[in-house]
Amino acid sequence: MTPPIKITKHLDELRTFIENDDKKTFHLYQMYSFFKSKRLDNLFIDLKVKGFAFATIFYQLIEMTILNFTVHQYTGRSNDSDSGKKDVYYRLKNDPAIDWRKIIYLFVNRFLYIVRTCQEEPCEKPRCLIADDTVLPKRGKAMEGIGKVFDHKDHGYKLGFKGLFLSLFDGKSFLPLDFSLHSERGRREEFPFGMKKSEIKKQYRKKRSEGLPGAQRKEELTISKTIILIELIQRAWRKGIRAEYLLVDSWFIDEALIRFILKSRMFLLGMCKMDKRLYKYNGKEYNARQLLDRLKRTKAKRSRKLNARFYDVIVVYKGIKVKLFFSRFNNQSNWSLLLTDNYSLTFDKAVEIYQIRWSTEVFFKEAKQYLNLGKCQSEDFDAQIADISIAMAVYIMLTLRKRFQSYEGFGKIFIDVQHEIIELTLWERLWGIFLDLQLSILKVWNIDIEKVISDVILDDSMLQFLLLILEKQSENIKTNNITNAA
Repeated sequence: MTPPIKITKHLDELRTFIENDDKKTFHLYQMYSFFKSKRLDNLFIDLKVKGFAFATIFYQLIEMTILNFTVHQYTGRSNDSDSGKKDVYYRLKNDPAIDWRKIIYLFVNRFLYIVRTCQEEPCEKPRCLIADDTVLPKRGKAMEGIGKVFDHKDHGYKLGFKGLFLSLFDGKSFLPLDFSLHSERGRREEFPFGMKKSEIKKQYRKKRSEGLPGAQRKEELTISKTIILIELIQRAWRKGIRAEYLLVDSWFIDEALIRFILKSRMFLLGMCKMDKRLYKYNGKEYNARQLLDRLKRTKAKRSRKLNARFYDVIVVYKGIKVKLFFSRFNNQSNWSLLLTDNYSLTFDKAVEIYQIRWSTEVFFKEAKQYLNLGKCQSEDFDAQIADISIAMAVYIMLTLRKRFQSYEGFGKIFIDVQHEIIELTLWERLWGIFLDLQLSILKVWNIDIEKVISDVILDDSMLQFLLLILEKQSENIKTNNITNAA
């Protein structure tokens, strides 16, 4: 009998709060009050911008983000003398001495502290760090450090930066932790970073004292993302963040990252390319496709839950023992490959955990759409860092509100917030749509499920189209069951 289809109506997290124009500034101030702490105050106490307290200007920048206002729009509508003039906000965002990473981690740790004190029920889902990158398009060629970067989704080059983000899934909520911006030099010496040398000479330049946070962020621009990712993870550990898994896509799986994770107390789980890298199996070396052909001499295992066939095998990659899962969902022509250093992990559990990685796609979509993530057009690189950091702070605050209004119901600090229903968490909704698609539509279509899920997250109209098909199929199943019962 075909399992019942559970219709998943939406994959957004924060849209309900952000689109409520009447109450969102009130809710924002309410949320901000929960994140105020002595540590945050002490960080702000020595920072003044042209006579204005940093904390005041920082909150107003947060308010601009949630309202989708530019500095010009915000200062034009306000009669408050504390709002200051435009250069007050620009001066703050352009200041290389501000440690935005420290500010974001204060927000993250405050979030986790509040959650711990609210006596939630234990969550069965594993805590995961998630690493992913996204293209942040820009318009001006005169921006500091700008260049053309390759967009893997559109398969073309765009003017902008690559944003590398490290995030935490704590079992229920998704929290952005840290990020770095990157450019791509390319292979053509006559067009470094995909630009003419004359264009690069015209770019904005700024001197920063060595050791300042802004100088360190600028240095990261041309460093390998794998190297920076390891630094981001190490920083998260120093800040007290712990997780059971690091989840990555195929662009991050390499020897350096695997060796680094082996020395840690968490496991690596990531999609891997079916490329020419060699794995040693039974004393012989094979690339991924050769190894799959070798395994096909035996009968594939089957997952009834996921409607898939798979092989699992422990191999040695560059002297490192890893476990590989080759899988193909029903009626699919292509095989996919998952890699982990958790040798006891089952296939069903590996797929279930890996799908948590999709929550970062939801973050990218909502933060770009509602919080203008990466939309800053300032020529100053420090302003780019500040703008993204402020968007992350807003996202963390709204996630706390979502956590207790929609997932937990009445928490101690949200006793006055009314609710009608406890929603499924984002991960449960993502997992639900994955199973819905896998058990119905994709079992008869030869479609890449990774691409479909990504498209569904990014395109609301596609999600609604698929829901109509799922609802129709669900009605057909109910009709057939009633007919069979009769």
